Amino acid sequence: MSFQKKHQDLPRIITERDVMDMVSKSLRFEHQDDTSRIKTISGKIAINPNTVAKWYQRSNAPSSTHLLVLASVYPQILRGLLEMIGRGDVWGYCLANNIPQRMYYALGGEREHASIYGDKFVHLDVVLHHEIATKLNQRQLWFAGEVQRGEKIGAAEISIVWKNSLRTSRRDIDDLVRFEVLQYHGARKTGYYSSVLT
Repeated sequence: MSFQKKHQDLPRIITERDVMDMVSKSLRFEHQDDTSRIKTISGKIAINPNTVAKWYQRSNAPSSTHLLVLASVYPQILRGLLEMIGRGDVWGYCLANNIPQRMYYALGGEREHASIYGDKFVHLDVVLHHEIATKLNQRQLWFAGEVQRGEKIGAAEISIVWKNSLRTSRRDIDDLVRFEVLQYHGARKTGYYSSVLT
């Protein structure tokens, strides 16, 4: 009895230059607002500054061990690796489950939502009565889903994700409250929305 060789081909050959470019670009993106970037990166991942400088300047690619450390700390590197191996769908899952934001929190910092939400994937996961769901637009469905998952977000996040005006976002939320999909708790500026269904 003979066995046929079964394997899955990668979408393309991944070269060391590809890894160098991706890591350098990602580190520059992640630390675009920092002044002493090499020192900051080195401090966060406990790797020699000279080694980090070579990655940053595209003169060396990280070893496989260092690449895994970087991917566990930096969302852009995790994203780059997933896209290199043809698994952008996994990045979509990461976005939907706020994994990039959790990575930033683990570092003791916080990034602007744009760096997380500024992606081509928008995850819609919401449970609503059919007659209400058919009256809502995609922005409203997305927002209701985020609130159902426990996110404390408001009109600004709709505008960031969907690139529309704050006025339109507020109107979207007003409709969700009017349709009794969401309710508002607390003071005007410090309150939050919760789902009526949960």
